[in-house]
Amino acid sequence: MSRVKNAEICIEVLTLLENLANGWHQPLGMKKLFYHHGTSSRLLEQYKVNGLLNLLWAVDILEENSYYIQILKVWDILPSSEMPILANCLDILFENYTLNKVNRCKHKSLTGYAFI
Repeated sequence: MSRVKNAEICIEVLTLLENLANGWHQPLGMKKLFYHHGTSSRLLEQYKVNGLLNLLWAVDILEENSYYIQILKVWDILPSSEMPILANCLDILFENYTLNKVNRCKHKSLTGYAFI
């Protein structure tokens, strides 16, 4: 957020993050899909912030006291032209995820916990 100098964009991003943290997701018809053929394409979400910038985020999993807790990880706010660079970097990270972890990340948990 420190790179975003426009106050209106900062407010828009913070509102979007608050909505996401409360469980809101854009309807599928409103999503602008980012096509990337790497591992990150299964987990990475993109929401338009304004006409130029996109918020890239994913659900991740933390293990705490034998519970798996879903968390929201925001990776960056950037223009569409820079998204493939970030996606390629995230491919390296997400390749280390097991299929079980990927499935837990993709699971929509309403209680905040994805049990073993």
